[in-house]
Amino acid sequence: MPEPREDDYVYDDLRSHLKVLGNRYSIEILEVLSPSEGAIVPEVGWDEIVEGILQLMGYPKPPPSKRDSRSQKEAEYEKRRRRFASGGTLYESMNKLVKAGFVQAIGARGKKQRSFMITHEGRLVLSALRSMLGPSAVDTEFQRAAKVLLKHKNFIRPLPAQQKFLQEIGDISENLIIQMPPGSGKTFLAMIIILTRLQRGSRALYVTPYISINRQVLNEYGDLFEELGYSVVRLDGTTTVADEELEQADLIVGIYESILSSYLQKAGWTEKIELVIVDEITQLDSGVDTLRPSNLGSDRSVKADMLVTLLKQSSQIITLSSRFGDTDSVAKWLNARVFRPSVRLCPDEYIVEKIGETVEIQSRDGTHIEEIQREYPLEAVIDHIDDAQNKSILVVVGYRYKAEQIARAAARRWQRPLDGSITDHILGSSKGLPLAERLKEVLQAGIAFHHAGLDSGVRGRLEDEIRRNNIRFVVSTTGITAGTSFPFDAVVILFDRSMGFLVTRSRYLQIAGRIGEYYLAQRGGSVYLVFESPTRQFKSADQLAKTLLHEPLRPLEPGPIDPSIMANLIIRQALKQRTFKASKIKKEVLSILQKSYRTSKDGDYERYISNMFDSLVEWFENRNCVPGTKSGAKLSKNMRAAADSRLDSIHYVEHENEINSLKDDRDTDAFLEILLKFPLPQSARPRTYLPTQIELKCAGLDEVEDWYKELVARRHRIKQTVLNGWTKEESVPQILEEALQVATEASSSDRPSGGSDIEEGDLMALADICKSLSREFQSYQQKLANLPLAKRFEILSLQMEYGLRPDIAATTLPNLVVHLSEKDERPLSRKEMRTLYDNGYRSISDILKKDVDASKKGLARNRFAKNCGLDFQLAKQVYKSALRYVRQQMQKG
Repeated sequence: MPEPREDDYVYDDLRSHLKVLGNRYSIEILEVLSPSEGAIVPEVGWDEIVEGILQLMGYPKPPPSKRDSRSQKEAEYEKRRRRFASGGTLYESMNKLVKAGFVQAIGARGKKQRSFMITHEGRLVLSALRSMLGPSAVDTEFQRAAKVLLKHKNFIRPLPAQQKFLQEIGDISENLIIQMPPGSGKTFLAMIIILTRLQRGSRALYVTPYISINRQVLNEYGDLFEELGYSVVRLDGTTTVADEELEQADLIVGIYESILSSYLQKAGWTEKIELVIVDEITQLDSGVDTLRPSNLGSDRSVKADMLVTLLKQSSQIITLSSRFGDTDSVAKWLNARVFRPSVRLCPDEYIVEKIGETVEIQSRDGTHIEEIQREYPLEAVIDHIDDAQNKSILVVVGYRYKAEQIARAAARRWQRPLDGSITDHILGSSKGLPLAERLKEVLQAGIAFHHAGLDSGVRGRLEDEIRRNNIRFVVSTTGITAGTSFPFDAVVILFDRSMGFLVTRSRYLQIAGRIGEYYLAQRGGSVYLVFESPTRQFKSADQLAKTLLHEPLRPLEPGPIDPSIMANLIIRQALKQRTFKASKIKKEVLSILQKSYRTSKDGDYERYISNMFDSLVEWFENRNCVPGTKSGAKLSKNMRAAADSRLDSIHYVEHENEINSLKDDRDTDAFLEILLKFPLPQSARPRTYLPTQIELKCAGLDEVEDWYKELVARRHRIKQTVLNGWTKEESVPQILEEALQVATEASSSDRPSGGSDIEEGDLMALADICKSLSREFQSYQQKLANLPLAKRFEILSLQMEYGLRPDIAATTLPNLVVHLSEKDERPLSRKEMRTLYDNGYRSISDILKKDVDASKKGLARNRFAKNCGLDFQLAKQVYKSALRYVRQQMQKG
């Protein structure tokens, strides 16, 4: 018989310990005896132990009654306590814990004064159990919500900063600023707060600056909230959302611009929003150095300031961000407390510069300097990264072409193995599109580029594979830093004249934080700032290092309000009343803007906004938008309809005559021209925003320079070409080829000038914007009872959504969703719709009825599958889906 091994004794000991802990109430006893962090281990009597366990079970001891007699709650609690304490199970479990050495008994057995104290071994075993299961001492609303979310995310325990939040923050009744590094779990904390409020019956709003963050939030938490019975709606222009859906939603996730538009128009759903999470409050900092006609309306800090100013009037505000300078000023403005945990990890940071034939890599503190002979600094950085071939690396550049160029070079030099199925998954239905094919070339070498020109679906799937650590060498523009963290070992930032975004320390930390706090804690990380050439902000590597690595964080400084936002705010206030006096409206508008963050920072700002108000009201009056009456001014019928439909006020007035002279029988081109005169389509890439005279006057700017007018005219032709092709059912490659020809006409090379190129992702973004604007025009025409024009704009919105000619867009075919399997459904492609239409199936009803013929043998669905022109198996699924659609319509009545 073999001798017992030492391990056998260890396992026997472990089994006996687990048996002790398996007794009822054993873990609860250890939780009650365990001290809070940093406190002295207490001696606890039986009464306190019983009350503590009841607390864990959800029965807290009620406060004593102020009357002589006990309250009903006290009587019920005492009855429960006696019943619980009189059983023998609790005492038996305690004796076994004492025998196992997890608890020390103090005092003689059987004495009433006997007390107990948890031992070191008991604390160790409790800590191990907490690591496996999470703490059983879940006695707060936040902790209960955290337990639900931890299970959903399959996390064992909260991250350090999250744990600190759960320990320190109780019920949040005031506004709160949460400052934590990227990747440290801010979104998780926000979801805890949201879940607790939804459980109370409140409605919540989650505001983000980027569609990519919306997508990530919904991908990670949308299903959970739906499973718990809460409706979640997305509002960012990428999907069509009815007002009724928004009004009934428990949680709305949207981007700044969409939410601001709704609040400026006082949309019904904006009422009774009790909680608002504002993600990336650092958007309050203006990225515009000098206001010019060419950048008017592009400053997101203005929209962020206006939005939060409106939100904080009626909702509790929770902000999420990394650290920024002068937090106290923002806290004072919001009347908020600040949660800023000291738990913070930093990557290794290096400054890289090529001096002569040598690339010098110097650590942040100057203690480490290495010189490497390489032609390009990036090559030297890869050499410097230990075991670079097995590390995940992000290279950040200033513009798209450079991202693709470096990705191609990396694919030749630093190939990584990648399963072909991952490439196929990333590309999806975008295979064959120009940019997707260029991405495919580098993906085959395990390298990827990432920028906003990629189709949003491709971009989302690519980001998913980066998070899964399948794609481990990425070259990207700064857009990848939009609020999401990835498992990168090294971040390399290339500075040249194109890097205009990264000019402050807070923005640098945003990019450096893409490593993620959790990943940094597990594996460490490094950041390389590569000075390739002087930029407008940084003339030398020393200046770069000083600003981004050593200077204090800069305070947030929003820009001045845009005239278009001021105009919409004026009309918003006027909408509330039949007639009004300008002086009263001015008082109301200035009262709102005086609560903005910009006003709190700028003593001269009130005079600036007062003058802007006067100029705009005078302009509206001169354009007969606010005709006078005996009792005061009032909005004209058309102006009221435009405002109710959320059309931009200034641009509506500028083009009112053209809009109202439209006829429903005009070509699509005429309608496209109207859309392209409005701010949102103009702001889409390539930017064609041309300020009106009143905007220039209000902003105190000179006339638009000729070079910018010429640039806008060229880019406008690009957008015309793209939208014309899209609404004539041209293929995407053909559309982009035609756009490229227009873009290169005035270029000195075979590539478009900076910012004038357009890719498939840009095309779809522009089409989405135009779809939403078409629906606003549809609403406008309906309010004026111009039903033929309203119908034409409805058709135009479908043309934009699917890339169709008007003939198909006017049918019910775009409404059909094809159910390919239980989990796979999609709308008909425009090619499939055209095939059906040209074969005589011009409605969903035609699909079901056209082949019904009692004189012929066989089933109608088989005749449809044979005659419709589609693949036979697909045709049968289309037929079934048409049946389902008709049944659903009949059920709706």
